[in-house]
Amino acid sequence: MVWLTLTNLLVFAGFYLWYATSKRARVVETFGFESWALRQKQQARILAGGLLLGGLFTAATSYGLGAGIFLYSVVLMTLGSLIILLHPMNLLNRVTVPAIFLSSLFI
Repeated sequence: MVWLTLTNLLVFAGFYLWYATSKRARVVETFGFESWALRQKQQARILAGGLLLGGLFTAATSYGLGAGIFLYSVVLMTLGSLIILLHPMNLLNRVTVPAIFLSSLFI
């Protein structure tokens, strides 16, 4: 199950980084790299795409091609929806996100 947590972490990081480069989203300096992402949009989007592809590769190699792609799409939709829903309410911060991923890893 370590692979599932790693997939979730890569997808979360990639989607959040892509979200931080958006012009529409009002991104607050939560994790410390948001201002860099706004200044260097091209590099941030390349990094975000690499993280998202890394999550897809991790899911596809650990669960098989078909199940991995399906798992990746479900994780991407779920975490993307949570980021878009919870970030404007300032519920994603330096304490809650690592706590959620560490509890997921240990469970």
